[in-house]
Amino acid sequence: MLSKKIKFLKYQNRNFSINSKKVNKNDIFFAIDGSKQSGNLYSTEALSRGAFKVVTSKNIKNKNYLIVKNVRK
Repeated sequence: MLSKKIKFLKYQNRNFSINSKKVNKNDIFFAIDGSKQSGNLYSTEALSRGAFKVVTSKNIKNKNYLIVKNVRK
């Protein structure tokens, strides 16, 4: 199901990013957890820079977030 959503969003000419500092308007930000920090710490910055959606595994009830079991898959 998620892969279909991602393919659809890609088809809509959106870019993907894992670096919140490089997010542009309408990009999709993947909040990937690293060994020292959670990518969710940067989701607010990504949205403020114009991200269309944040893909996260954290249960956040917000229309700008797409919740998945594992962001890396």
